[in-house]
Amino acid sequence: MKKYELVEDMFLELNYSWYNETLHRIRALRDIPGTSVKAGDIGGWVLSEENLSQEGKCWIYGNAMVLCNAIVSDDARVENNARVDEDAHVYGEAVVSDHARIYGQALIHDNAHVFDWAKVGDQFEVCGNAIVFGYAVLESKRGKAKMDGWAEVFHSN
Repeated sequence: MKKYELVEDMFLELNYSWYNETLHRIRALRDIPGTSVKAGDIGGWVLSEENLSQEGKCWIYGNAMVLCNAIVSDDARVENNARVDEDAHVYGEAVVSDHARIYGQALIHDNAHVFDWAKVGDQFEVCGNAIVFGYAVLESKRGKAKMDGWAEVFHSN
């Protein structure tokens, strides 16, 4: 049984120079055990059902957006005003929140947490119990890079 649907009468037109898309709100069709999501709750924004798995406890909360080919799966959460786009994947029990942005082919998984105004992009992987916050920017312009374990990256503005 599906856990959510796209709300057809709640949409957002994004008009940026690099893409022009229509995002739809999600609505829970059933309670999601182990979360605060109840049947009828309105979630964040997606381009299509391809962006959020119907399996697991994953959810998009608040005004968070998942667009392009990005995927949120397993028990991951994208919250507040965070944005996941391009070909990024957030999975496991990872959390992306606040105004964080995940893009490119970035992977955020395990128990990793990216929040505040932090950005993770290109081919960067954040996993384990790693935390990225503040105004930190993690990019990997020359191939894959990985932040694992109990690592913490913070940058103040």
